[in-house]
Amino acid sequence: MRHALAALILMLPCVAPSCASLPETVSLSPAYIAEGAPYLLLPPAELERPMDMAQQMEGRGGGRDFVLQAWVQADEREMRMVWLNALGAEIGRLVFQSSGLELSSAFLPAGLLPEYIVADFQLCFYRIVALERALGDAGLVLRVESPASRPGAERRVIFQEEKKIIVIEKSPGRIRFENLALDYAYTLWGDF
Repeated sequence: MRHALAALILMLPCVAPSCASLPETVSLSPAYIAEGAPYLLLPPAELERPMDMAQQMEGRGGGRDFVLQAWVQADEREMRMVWLNALGAEIGRLVFQSSGLELSSAFLPAGLLPEYIVADFQLCFYRIVALERALGDAGLVLRVESPASRPGAERRVIFQEEKKIIVIEKSPGRIRFENLALDYAYTLWGDF
């Protein structure tokens, strides 16, 4: 479960009080988004468009359902996520820059690397050309569809040796993310 963003959510009780922990700066390691597929994180400059918004996440992983609130700020310099409990108090923070990651949260399981959270974010919000290159380096293939019948909609499907491993369905205000290889899924709502 250490590879799944869902593991993060499962460890964040929505009614937990705010916690204070020392930030931990970590070097960038690959995120194995599927067995034997080391995805190297892309720089923040590859973001499709800047964002500064609240997001809600609902999903499942490890046989459990979860809900999470977050505030996400991202631009060409950095990506910053602040996780909030049901009362709006901060329960964790992640900052990603090309030079490294800074993580502050007492709720993350010890084995969950922040690179996996950033990888999911990138797969949803980064430029297709950059993703194709990074995924290709990991032995994966990205196929993108934009249905003419749904303006603003996009479907990103990642394959490993012709096996579908990740499906991301984007539409205005909603993103559905499913990692078939690691068995977790979630839906994001926000101003995207």
